[in-house]
Amino acid sequence: MRHILLAISYFIAATQLSAEAARPESQYVFVLDLTKTPQSARSSLGVPGEHVGGVTGKIQTNAHYQLPIDITIVNLHIDGPVVKVELEIRNHGHATFGLPSCSNELKAHLGSKDRRTLQFSFNFMADEHRTSEVADVTYSGAPGCAVNLQEGAKALVILSVNVPPEFRELLSTMQIQAVCTEMSLENQRLEISAFSDPIKSSPVSLQ
Repeated sequence: MRHILLAISYFIAATQLSAEAARPESQYVFVLDLTKTPQSARSSLGVPGEHVGGVTGKIQTNAHYQLPIDITIVNLHIDGPVVKVELEIRNHGHATFGLPSCSNELKAHLGSKDRRTLQFSFNFMADEHRTSEVADVTYSGAPGCAVNLQEGAKALVILSVNVPPEFRELLSTMQIQAVCTEMSLENQRLEISAFSDPIKSSPVSLQ
């Protein structure tokens, strides 16, 4: 009887471990759900190029760099005019990549160095129609405002984006593509020092 009970307990433990490993989140070192960030927790220093704090920022720059990441849309959920997107980010580089993770720009950028802004946008495509929508922005700079992804590591970012009105009757033929673009800022000044080249996912059908 004791052997039977031990066998049952081992089976239950193994089942629990298998279930844990089967969860999509288990393959990610971090899950960032931007849909749960309230507006009250967001703030901005302004747009580079505007007059801020007595310093006029400059938005024009020819400097570009490559981001060492791949992005993949792993899940879509449509709720009326809103699409909830689960976006996988994988570091394919050899060095650690700090993924900007703060929604509060004041916290991340004010008085910080090595400031970066990561923009998440989506391309909507249906037949000959094309348009783009910005979904969210994250920031790094201050301690705790970046998630370190080692080589090959993955993070999951959950976002929501509004379907453009002209596409809401085209859901049966529409595809969505994620785009990540980063910009680096000068230290102590609201000036862009360089842009990354855009990273694009493969297009995914909504239905």
